[in-house]
Amino acid sequence: MPARTHTAWLIAGLLILAAAGGGWWRIQHRRDQQQLAHQVQSALQELRRGPAQTELRPLLERLEHDRAWRDEHRLLAGADRLRKGEVDAALLFLASIEPQGDQRLVHQLWLGEALYQAGRLADADALFARLDADFPNEADVHRWVATILYDSGQLNPAMAALDRASQLAPDDFLPHRLMALTYVQDFRQYDDAIRHYRLALNRAPPDEVRDELRRELAQCLVFQKEFAEALEVVRQVPESPRQQLVQIEALRGLGETAAAQAIWNRLQQSASQLEGVALLGAMLDLDEGRGAAARQRLQGVLARDPHNLVARNQLIRACQMVGETDQAKAEAERLITSKTLHDRHDQLATQALAEPDNGPLRLELAKLCDQLGRPADAARWRRNAARP
Repeated sequence: MPARTHTAWLIAGLLILAAAGGGWWRIQHRRDQQQLAHQVQSALQELRRGPAQTELRPLLERLEHDRAWRDEHRLLAGADRLRKGEVDAALLFLASIEPQGDQRLVHQLWLGEALYQAGRLADADALFARLDADFPNEADVHRWVATILYDSGQLNPAMAALDRASQLAPDDFLPHRLMALTYVQDFRQYDDAIRHYRLALNRAPPDEVRDELRRELAQCLVFQKEFAEALEVVRQVPESPRQQLVQIEALRGLGETAAAQAIWNRLQQSASQLEGVALLGAMLDLDEGRGAAARQRLQGVLARDPHNLVARNQLIRACQMVGETDQAKAEAERLITSKTLHDRHDQLATQALAEPDNGPLRLELAKLCDQLGRPADAARWRRNAARP
């Protein structure tokens, strides 16, 4: 073969190999990008459920060094910081991008959550209002709308937003749990709370949440004096100090004071400072006629919470048991003062539902909450009053 022909074939062969190599590189690059996209999507889904269970640092480092993945890097980094409680860092990442398409909704949800956690409530409110208009059929949006409404003292609209979320996501336990908590904490309507706890449990919540739901359901059943069912439910929950508290209440309600006392004795050894331990101990003392011991425990409870109506009532009983009639009368007068504060709080809270723009009313509620030893509620009402 002439040298020129041989050289031509050699060059052609090299060109063919180069083309083939380029094709393989493009195929491999495409596969790498597809795999990376899958990893990003999986991480986004994981972060929507809560803190990441997998280590995200390798993925974040890979995205950070590829300009084509800039927005995905900042979105994931912001969400990861948010789930770790690093709100300021989360805001820096999330506010620096404006994703479109499929990532817009999740980005806006996380940005709104970060604004809310940072105390920028007006900005969060405006953002979720826009999302409500743009994504009227997204349950997550309605849950956040409900959160903003609740935080502003608009409980009935908040409950309506949660009900809408439950309709849009019929398999989601969270709207029902939030409605149950609101019925307990704000309305003290335990029948409605029990109904929503049961609906939440029927929607396959994660194991750790399921145990909390059962304990909270059992507590509501105790409030309704459904002691046997409360005991059945709470015994399905792994033992913990709070689980033991509910067990004791249920057993006392059933008249099984010896069993209740045995659990309380263990609880006193392991978690004596937990709220409710001293009060239940005093009530068990009274059940067994130990008035002096009960009085001492109750005085400790009231030193920390002077307007605890249950403790004050029990102290009156203890004073009567040990023959301190004058002291019992003095405690009865203090009970009237505390009950007046509680009744005034409930009256104003009901009024606030009908007057969402009444700032002075909310400031008065905040002062009452301070008096009643409810700092978190006081802060919430002050935030309500400061809203434009």
